[in-house]
This record gives sequence, structure tokens and C-alpha cells, in this order.
Amino acid sequence: MLKSLRIIKKKNKDAVETSTRKKKDKDKKPKAVASTVECSQKKNTPKGVASNVEVSQRKRKAKKKDEEKTINSMRARMNSNEKVETGPPDFAFAASVHPSTTEQTPGQKQAFEQFITKIKNMGIDGLIKEYNAEVKPYIVPNMRREVFDKNVEKNRYVDVVCNDTTRVVLKDGRPGDYIHANYVRGLTPTYILTQGPLAGTCVDFWRMIAQEKVTMICMLCEFVEMGKTKCEKYYPDAANEKMTHGDFTVTCESVDTTDQHFHKCNLLVESGGTKWKTTHWRMKTWPDKTVPKSPMSVLRCLLAIRTSQNAVVVHCSAGIGRTGTFTAVEICLQTVFNGKILVMYEICQKLRSCRPSCVQVDQQYIALALTVCECAFAFKYVTDPTLNAEITAMKEKYLQYVATGQPSEGVSQKPSNTSLATAPATAVTTTTATQPAQSPSKGEKKKEKNFDLTVIFFSLPLPRFFFPQKRQ
Repeated sequence: MLKSLRIIKKKNKDAVETSTRKKKDKDKKPKAVASTVECSQKKNTPKGVASNVEVSQRKRKAKKKDEEKTINSMRARMNSNEKVETGPPDFAFAASVHPSTTEQTPGQKQAFEQFITKIKNMGIDGLIKEYNAEVKPYIVPNMRREVFDKNVEKNRYVDVVCNDTTRVVLKDGRPGDYIHANYVRGLTPTYILTQGPLAGTCVDFWRMIAQEKVTMICMLCEFVEMGKTKCEKYYPDAANEKMTHGDFTVTCESVDTTDQHFHKCNLLVESGGTKWKTTHWRMKTWPDKTVPKSPMSVLRCLLAIRTSQNAVVVHCSAGIGRTGTFTAVEICLQTVFNGKILVMYEICQKLRSCRPSCVQVDQQYIALALTVCECAFAFKYVTDPTLNAEITAMKEKYLQYVATGQPSEGVSQKPSNTSLATAPATAVTTTTATQPAQSPSKGEKKKEKNFDLTVIFFSLPLPRFFFPQKRQ
């Protein structure tokens, strides 16, 4: 009996040892295979040449190292507490010039002709490539956002960053010096680009107006668009109406609706015993994700802004789409009017250095170029019919690109009949040498409802993901 138990115990022990040995062999087998593969690669690889595995590993390590270096560099620059030198103005022009058909200089004509020739040679595809290469990936130098991040409740959109380096700092001694607004210096007058006021930032908005002695406000959006609030109502828009924001009392003294595209108010602002007047222009025919119905209304607004002696405030909802493009048009035109060579991507880079994300997409970039060309032809700075015909063909391809996302050759669509040269001028008397300023007729008003190639840049029907996300 004892002998039988010993035999059974030995058999069980042998079975356990056999099972353990098989398991160890099974675990070692993949390693042995991997080792065999590596040895095979080393045998087949010439001496002094790295194997494919080693090369792949080195590339991954180098790529990861470069990415970490770039990220760390950007973080260090954005979060640096060192004092940033402001340097010279963002743009520098000798004077603010209005377009004219009679007072033209050789420098202006040459600058327009050089720019148009360059745009003609680049074409739609060339402009798209330039935007994607020079504007879209542009990293703002001296970009800082710590103040922006600390004032989340005062930012309308979480992904529209206010550059701390160029921000407007409120210095009236009241609590809080932050407002989502940036200077664009060098233009005459100085431009301040900002977001549409929130319910909790209306007082800050009027603090900025008082501090900068602003005498003109240009609003490029409606309070509500497509059922969504784009801007808090921060001023009275009916005659004799009053609104109070903190210790600011704003009174609408009069309303001018003679221009069908604008709602113009003359405002009286009072605070602490001080009174001053401000003119408020609200564009009524520039709905979100579309284009203005009249190019001449934009020129009239720019004309009024140039006459201001103090800084002007321009805003839409986020303060980068319609606002940024509107400002870019003025900068490009003033560059050429002052006889300077226009390099458009450099203008957009400088503008983004002031307020990030201006000129958001390539469609706006293309239209910006075509608008400058159209202005040159409308005011007779360039009279070459061949250049005019080639730019007209580009406009047709551009419409095709806006509609389909892909520019194509041989577009059969006819160009718009309305242009800067033919559009009615109710307030600008220098549209053409022979055309008098007059109110538009009913037929002309109908034409203004069509998309106009000269101003399609202002606010395009972009895909939804191009627009900033609203703060939750």
C-alpha cells in the first residue's frame, strides 16, 4: 500500500514538472523567433549599415524629439514672464489716402499694376498654396495668452485667443484691466479690433471707449443671427432712448437710416460728469456666413472711418472674421495708395500678429486679392484691357471654388454685373470720373442682392467647422 502511494506521488510530480517545462518553452519561443529575425537582418545587412528596424527606431526618436522641442519652445515663449518690447508700429503709412480717379501718382499706378500682374500669374491655385504655406501655419512672435486664460468668463469663444502683447489694457483704476481687444497701430486712425460685448463685459467695452476717446464704432454683425446671439445689446438704437451700463449712461440723440445698408446712431456718452459724442455704424446687410449686399456700403464706411481723428473700434461677433477681413482690406489699399509694393501674405501675417486668426480661410485670402484688383480697375489706376479680362476669368474660377471647393478650368458661369465701377454711390463722389453720386434706383437695388465678386471676401458661406466654438 505504501509502495503504491509512492508510485502515484512520483507520477504526479513528474506530470507537474512536465507541464511547467512546456509552459517555459512556450514563453521562450517568441523571444527566440524575434532573436532569429534580428540575427537574420544583421547577417543580411552590410557591415557599417544600420538595419531597417534600427533606422525606423532612430527616425521615430528624432521625430518625437523635434516635436517636444517645438512644443517646449512655444510654451516657453507664450508663458514667459519677461517684458516684451513693443517695437515700431505694426503698419506705417505716410497718410490715409482715399481712392480717386483724378488724383493719382505714378507710384500708385505702378504698385497696382505689379500686384495685379503677380496675382494673374499665380492664379487661384497659387493663392491657395501661398495661404497654406505662409498665412495658415504662421506662428505669432511674442505671443502670450496668460491674461486671456485667466479671464475665461470675459471671452466669448474659448478658441479665439486675445494676444496679451497687443491687447488693450484698461487703465482707469477700476477693478480688472482685461478686455478681449487688440490694437492695430500704424493706420490712420488707429484700429481697435474686438469681440462683440457679452452681458458681463458691456461696462468694460464703454471703459475702453472712454479711455481711447473713441468717436466712431463700426459694428459688422447683428445682435441675433440665425437664432443665435452674436452680440449683447450695448447701446440704444432708437432716438431719445437711454441705456445704463455701470456708471455709463448712453443716449441715442438721433438716428440716420437714409443709407439702406447701415443703421447710424449719434450717441451721447456720460460718465463721472464727463460727456462726449460717438457715432455708431451698424451694417444691416452683412449677415453671418454670407457677403455684404453692396460693395459701395463698405467703401462708404471706410471713407467715414478715415475721417476720424481718434481711434476707431471695429467688431463683429468673434472679432476676427468679418472684422479681420474688413481691416485687411483697408491695410492692403493703404499700402498701394501710398505707393508701396503690396505683399499680401506679409500683410496678413502682421495683422495676425496683432490679433490672431484674422483672415481665417483661403477663400477670404483669394477674395482679398481680387478686391484690390477690382479697385484698381474701378478707379482707373490700371486700364489694360488684357489684364482686366484675365482677372475677370479668375473671378469666375473663384466662384466655382467657393461653390465646390475645387477651382476648375473653363468655367462657363457669367461674372456678376455689379462691380465697384458700376455699383451706385450714395455717399462717395469719387467712384468714376463721369458718374455723379445719386441714390440707387429700384432696379439697381435688386442687383445689389446678387453676390458681388468685389466683396465676396467679407464673410463667405464656410463649412461649420471653420467657425469658432462658443464657450460653454
